[in-house]
Amino acid sequence: MTDEQLKRGQALKSSIDRLKGKIEYWEKATNIIEIRLQYSNAYPSESRTFTDEGYYVNFEVLKTLTLQAMRTELEKFEKEYGEL
Repeated sequence: MTDEQLKRGQALKSSIDRLKGKIEYWEKATNIIEIRLQYSNAYPSESRTFTDEGYYVNFEVLKTLTLQAMRTELEKFEKEYGEL
């Protein structure tokens, strides 16, 4: 294994572990307490954030889509890690 492959493997392992932890939290999540959003006016450098209670967000849809995206990315990382 080359140094480049070793570095990539370490980065992938770190990403895999971090993503597995996030998935675990999302699987246990039951609702939204508040949500933080970012917006910008004319220029991205002038972006602002605000917090909302998330009342109008369908949590089950958000959770399903988020977990699906995370699992897809996890599969991609694990496949690449296995091919090293």
